[in-house]
Amino acid sequence: MVGIPTFTRWTFVLFALGFVAAILGWNMPLTWYIHTNGSFYADVFFSFYTQLAEWFIIVLAAITTLLARKQLFYLYVVAASIQGLLVWGLKQWFNAPRPATLSYDTIRTIPGVSLQYWKSFPSGHTAIGVLCFGFIALAVTQLLHKNNKIAELCFFYLAAAMGYSRMYLGQHNLLDVSIGGLIALTFLHTSIWIFNNWQGKVAKTQ
Repeated sequence: MVGIPTFTRWTFVLFALGFVAAILGWNMPLTWYIHTNGSFYADVFFSFYTQLAEWFIIVLAAITTLLARKQLFYLYVVAASIQGLLVWGLKQWFNAPRPATLSYDTIRTIPGVSLQYWKSFPSGHTAIGVLCFGFIALAVTQLLHKNNKIAELCFFYLAAAMGYSRMYLGQHNLLDVSIGGLIALTFLHTSIWIFNNWQGKVAKTQ
């Protein structure tokens, strides 16, 4: 049996709390607080960091899972593909306004960041970040043949920072980010379950 309990536990707690806060009326207040309390160095960092979800961590997750186990790589490709289609479909269906549309006067101008105005729900970058860092954590567990809580916490912080970056840059609100993270966590948990069953069947045949 494999798993990444530290990563999944803290990821679930974070995004579940975010979802609860959003539906209790703190969706935009917390979003605006994160977005408006910025600095030059944070602008530079998060404008760069958010771009990692567009290609870098996708490729990194593919490489690490392939090095760990071929079955894990196959699951990653399937999970990432289905999740991508689901998130894309939800964006088209809801066509929700982004923070810049809701209050253009409140949005800060951040160099290098091109603001989007629609198709906000859910956050695709957050979903990709959580799924990829989760699979990388799984791959590390397989390569080390044991769980490493410190490594899992590092990947958790990296996944959380991806969601934070989307609010910081004014591209998504708290609800978008929370649902994006929870969707990815669902796909990650399903993949872990399938992988464990897959490994169990292989072990019985040997």
